[in-house]
Amino acid sequence: MRYGFLLSGYDAKTYGWETVIMFRKILLIGASVFLSTVSTEAQVLLVILVIVLNMFLQIHFKPYFSPTLNSMENYSLQVAAMTIYIGMFYVTGKHYNYMKIDWLSWFFLVILVLPNLIFLLYWAHHMRIEVLKMAHKRNI
Repeated sequence: MRYGFLLSGYDAKTYGWETVIMFRKILLIGASVFLSTVSTEAQVLLVILVIVLNMFLQIHFKPYFSPTLNSMENYSLQVAAMTIYIGMFYVTGKHYNYMKIDWLSWFFLVILVLPNLIFLLYWAHHMRIEVLKMAHKRNI
């Protein structure tokens, strides 16, 4: 099927969920392009709004056939929102002196990197399990 990626992996009630994901990407790109002349803060606020709205949609519809995929998508949206939020401290830090405090800038760096690293390990663990399941099915 030529457009199978739009349908595969989703629950029967949420076929076409990929269009929601594409719309989210369009909104995020639009925020970075069209709000660049306004302010970085406006960009960040719109991006956080889009991510939070998508979290609510994700939690409500649970579009993937696998509970693991649904929780992985939830965690990825949470980590994205947290990354953008913590990144805002770096953006506003150029206007204030708090980012010149070494321990504070390191603290923000750690709480910026740590959730992303944890999610990467979480993702790698579950992807390994899924690959092993697929390999086992082929051998049967």
